[in-house]
Amino acid sequence: MGWDCSLVNTILKVSGCVATTNIRLVGFKHKLKLLGEILNTPFPEPTEMDWELLKSCIKSSAIFLLTEADAVFTTLIASTSKWLRDFLDRMRAIFIDEAGCVTETDTLIPYKDNHVHLIKAGDPEQLGPPCMSANMKYGMGRRVNALSEQHRLSTLERFREIGLPYWIIPEQCRIEPGGFDMQIELLYDEIRYHRTDILSPEAFWFEK
Repeated sequence: MGWDCSLVNTILKVSGCVATTNIRLVGFKHKLKLLGEILNTPFPEPTEMDWELLKSCIKSSAIFLLTEADAVFTTLIASTSKWLRDFLDRMRAIFIDEAGCVTETDTLIPYKDNHVHLIKAGDPEQLGPPCMSANMKYGMGRRVNALSEQHRLSTLERFREIGLPYWIIPEQCRIEPGGFDMQIELLYDEIRYHRTDILSPEAFWFEK
C-alpha cells in the first residue's frame, strides 16, 4: 500500500497535483474542482481566510473520497473517525489483519451492523495483545502486562475453539529457508513446507 494509496496522495491525484490514470479518480476531478483550483494556484501571501478555505476543502474532499472508496485501510481505533461514518454505513465486510495480537473487544470497534462479514487473518502463535498500565510497574520501572493471562488465547484461537470456520495455510511464505526452522520445531506443527524452497525471490522479477 504505502504512499501511493494513502488518503493524502489520493487527494493530490484528484486535485491534479499528482498524475493518475485511475479512471474513477479522474472522474472525481470535476466534483472536487475547487480544491484543485486552490492547490494549483500560487498564493504569495495566503490570508487566514485562504487557509480556512483550504482546510475546509481538504476535509470535505477527504470525506467524499472515503465515502466513495471500494475499500478503506485503517487501524481499528481510527475506524471510529467521523470521516468514515458514511463508508461504514455501506460496507459489507471487515478484514482484520494481525488478528493474533488483537483483543476481542478491539474487533468490535468497526462494527455498526451485525450483518457485516468478519474475516480475520493472523498468526495465533505470535505474542498476544499487550494490556498495560503506567500505574503498574516492576521494581526497575518496566510496565506489567497485567491482563496477560486473560489474553493468553488470541481471538483466532478462540474462534477455532468454538467451532467457527477457519483455514490454515500449510506453508511458510515470508522467510528464507533455514530462518524459520526453530519456530517450526517449537510451535508450527501444521506447516508442512516452505514456499521459499520452491520459489526464490528472483522468480518475481520481470524485465520491461
